[in-house]
Amino acid sequence: MVESSDFAQVMTEALDIAQTVNQRLTTAHALLAMFTVENRAAMLLTEKGVTEDTLLELLTQAPSEPEGIV
Repeated sequence: MVESSDFAQVMTEALDIAQTVNQRLTTAHALLAMFTVENRAAMLLTEKGVTEDTLLELLTQAPSEPEGIV
């Protein structure tokens, strides 16, 4: 079960990441933020071979996310 405080921390970090690069908040920022707060999702991603660096590389190639997703 996900602790709501973990989710709140991840979303706070995601918003900070988005604001730092002058972008609107997207799921990409939420995914990146998972690596900044210790949580089960980050552990699962790491177990599956997904790292912050590989995620950043893939996100630079991804199409833009439609408005209103996050």
